[in-house]
Amino acid sequence: MVFNGTLSGVMAYMVAAPHADDLYMVISLCVVFILILLIVFVLTLYVQTRKSMQLKQRELDASVRYRQLIDDVPISFVKAKIILDEHGRIKDVRCVSVNKQTKKICRDCGVLMGEKTMLEAFPQSGPEFIDHLNAAYVAGEKTAQFTLTRSDHEMFNEFFVVFEGSQYVHIFIHDETEIILAKKSAERNDRLKTQFVQNVSHEIRTPLNAIIGFSQLLSLPEGINTEEEKLQYADYIQINSKMLMMLIDDILDLGDVEKGNYRVEICDTECNEILRQSIKSVEYRVPDGVKLYYTSEVDDSFMIHTDPRRVHQVLINFLTNACKHTRAGEIHLHCSLSEIPGKVAFSVADTGTGVPPEMAENIFERFSKLNTFVQGAGLGLNICRTIATKLDGSVFLDTSYSPGARFVFTIPR
Repeated sequence: MVFNGTLSGVMAYMVAAPHADDLYMVISLCVVFILILLIVFVLTLYVQTRKSMQLKQRELDASVRYRQLIDDVPISFVKAKIILDEHGRIKDVRCVSVNKQTKKICRDCGVLMGEKTMLEAFPQSGPEFIDHLNAAYVAGEKTAQFTLTRSDHEMFNEFFVVFEGSQYVHIFIHDETEIILAKKSAERNDRLKTQFVQNVSHEIRTPLNAIIGFSQLLSLPEGINTEEEKLQYADYIQINSKMLMMLIDDILDLGDVEKGNYRVEICDTECNEILRQSIKSVEYRVPDGVKLYYTSEVDDSFMIHTDPRRVHQVLINFLTNACKHTRAGEIHLHCSLSEIPGKVAFSVADTGTGVPPEMAENIFERFSKLNTFVQGAGLGLNICRTIATKLDGSVFLDTSYSPGARFVFTIPR
């Protein structure tokens, strides 16, 4: 409007102007005015263009930061393209991009996400995932959240899904396996500790009742008990006292392990002397009709560099368990240098009830017992494994042995 008014004024002036100089001045003014307008237009265009470029740059920077953030988060992220069937329902998704965490998981699992769809990559859990995804998509939801559990592989994943129209879906996966397994382990430990307290209460009460009962019989007036009966009662008291002391030692050893105070004292000692002491320590527990003996591949002068007290403790545990589960046949303690080259191998073999092969590892767990009716707190074999580790050795069940059970304890030669 201003421009039109200006031109009208200039034209009127030109018509009225009687001289050429005035006409030249008017033309010059018009040219200057047009130049000014052109400059203003160019500046305005420059400012607008610059603002647009800055806005695009900020959007690009935000996109880069978002991708970087997604790439660095400690949870899995997958951007996938939605594959629809002829009815407009999701039948599968194909990976478009993933973050570092997802790449690591896929690499560990040997899955090539970029080359396979969800159903192709995960045939077991994929159908359930697609069902959850499709339910949210059909309902018109923008997001979806669900959990997939694969108890056969101990996998627990929480999924959060964001739909990008009908083309793409953003999938965030939080692996809760460690948390769930830790919870299960804690619950299992609580049950085992409760069972342990119950077992210990029973195990302490049994020998303690025997000690008190036979002590009361010994305190009866003279003439009621014969000398032979008194000796028998005294033997019962001694046997049950040793059983009680063994249980208390196991509990104390367990406390030392928990506190990190369990130590060994290494020295040179006679190998066969440890065998003889171990046999003598459990003779009172051998059932009638069961033969207890030891053999050795080394002579009495053979020395081993270890903690004799701890080796003795392991062998007594093995022999005690054999006495509990063997009612006929024999219990054989043996020392070998040839069974495992470079190692001294102590073994205890019996003809008792044996141990199922699938329990070969479980029996070394704390508070674990095969038979709840057999005396014991379920600590002995676990402590044996701790001792073996401290002595740079190992303990294991020989699953190839039959009949009965054969436990092996190895230490460096």
